[in-house]
Amino acid sequence: MIEPLLGLALLLIFAKFFGELCERVGIPSILGELSAGIMLGPAVLGFIDPHAGTFEFMAEVGIIMLLFVAGFEHVDIKGILGNKKISITLSAVSSFIPMGGVILWGTSMGYPIYSSVLLGVALSATSMGITVRSLLDCNKLNSKPGRTVLGALVLNDITGLIMLTMVIGLVASTTGSLFLDIIYVVGGILVFLMIFVVAELAAPYLITYAIKLKVEEALFTLVFVVVLVAAVLAEQFGLSVMIGAFFAGIALSRSSILETETFSQKLSSVSYGLFIPIFFAVTGAMIDLGNLVESGTLALMMLGVITTLQISCAFVVGKIFRFRNWEAVLMGLGMLPYAEVTLIVMAALLKLTSDDPAKFGGVLGAAGIQTLFSAVLVLIAMTILITPLAMKFVSRKIEEQKEAV
Repeated sequence: MIEPLLGLALLLIFAKFFGELCERVGIPSILGELSAGIMLGPAVLGFIDPHAGTFEFMAEVGIIMLLFVAGFEHVDIKGILGNKKISITLSAVSSFIPMGGVILWGTSMGYPIYSSVLLGVALSATSMGITVRSLLDCNKLNSKPGRTVLGALVLNDITGLIMLTMVIGLVASTTGSLFLDIIYVVGGILVFLMIFVVAELAAPYLITYAIKLKVEEALFTLVFVVVLVAAVLAEQFGLSVMIGAFFAGIALSRSSILETETFSQKLSSVSYGLFIPIFFAVTGAMIDLGNLVESGTLALMMLGVITTLQISCAFVVGKIFRFRNWEAVLMGLGMLPYAEVTLIVMAALLKLTSDDPAKFGGVLGAAGIQTLFSAVLVLIAMTILITPLAMKFVSRKIEEQKEAV
């Protein structure tokens, strides 16, 4: 292992370099950032220890910023509530049915119930960024199935994070009663949501005050402080720091002052230029290449299970709402790729396993969860590569279907 500051510098350089290589060949940069971590981590060069305090702290800030940006830039609550019923139906069906299927598969493979539930949550959260890019590439973003998928993806991210929060809350609770545990977690969510409503009302006044200050970058500092405080408050109420950051993004997104291009550039520079790549790279450094064959086999099994469930669910929903066959398949493919939220959930599972190997590892032990983690990383890479190609094929079939009518 090398000195932490040098390791951090190498991590950023490698993350951006490999990310650039991926972007140049039409692959999302997230794969490059993960590869940078694999290269520098214990699996290959051994330059950095992903469990060292410096990297764990920076990665946690990266998660917080990632979720804040997601809430700030991509979530429009009014738009979601005003959307057609099909987006809500697609989100519910393509989230909970695959989640249940993955949980059953996980328990049948010998994973403990808590680990299986977290795996189900991880594989019910689709990557909006990859789907949007794939829809753009095949010119279907503004089509009816494209708009439907976008609405469903936003809802999936929200439900996935809430499910993650509930599972972590139940694990951390010490009341000794499952019923009381559930009440405690739900109560924590409700209290936090009440604080969120108050904060949303107060945000415009705080922002107006901050822009009057003469000290340099006071507004940006205030926003960063609000995000961190929201994360801490969420944790204090038994939730995860991620849910606090996510809702902070939603609250602050209502401000017209923060919608300026200047603020967006600053947010992007700090988030995507520093913290978010570190999170992905540190996550990649956790992968163990020693069990690559076993991980690859598990990844193929999960790919078969999740692809069958997602496309089947979307096809049924599509036919109910009178979509054409290939349009329904396109919606199923749009719910397939994994990235940010899946990594966040699996990173949480890895941390929980290190804290309590017996509860989360079960008979397979911590090594079994490490293999599962590596398998999910392979699965993410598979879905990122497969989805754009499959969408282009299905898009051509949709056009052929229209011409035949």
